[in-house]
Amino acid sequence: MPAPTSESARRRHQDILAAATDLFGRKGWPVTTTDEVAAQAGVTKRTLYKYFGSKQALLYEVGKSITDISRARAQTLATLEGSPGDRMRTVIVSYIDLVSAWQVRYAVFLEEMKHLDDAQLAHVREIGTEWVALVRGIIEDGQRSGDFDRGHDATVAAFTILELLNGMTYWVRGDGAWSQAQLADHTTRLVFAGLAVDQAA
Repeated sequence: MPAPTSESARRRHQDILAAATDLFGRKGWPVTTTDEVAAQAGVTKRTLYKYFGSKQALLYEVGKSITDISRARAQTLATLEGSPGDRMRTVIVSYIDLVSAWQVRYAVFLEEMKHLDDAQLAHVREIGTEWVALVRGIIEDGQRSGDFDRGHDATVAAFTILELLNGMTYWVRGDGAWSQAQLADHTTRLVFAGLAVDQAA
């Protein structure tokens, strides 16, 4: 769907998107109705369909909203300079910030995108490929420099690290026992322990 152009239209678009995100996150996409989304957004069902066309298109837009945010962050991180260790640490901190700030959208993305059609699903999943490439590249740089263990498959390691970070979506809470800084510190130490060169070997 084309992006709305007027300010009032953009606000209405965002209100519908926010309502859908909240309901999909709490109830799941299959059982949430467009009547419920429209009511929570304060619009008519006809207006909802005017902006999004269908319930599935609305789910796609929720997924795309988080992939756009995530892609912008990944592209910024891809320009990082410095040692592989410093870059990996920055990626971990930044990813935790993303998950914390956009937790509900990440949860909807991870749980509900399977309901999209093949073309939509392929598009929203492109972001995963970009993050894997980013993390794998840092690991490979670290292996070449001797900072990281060459015995690890860089692709497997990248997927493992990103799954660890994505998993935080399900248990990290803004009012939880750990601050983002503490989570980043614990997670970074775990990742670096796994990537460290085995001195005994």
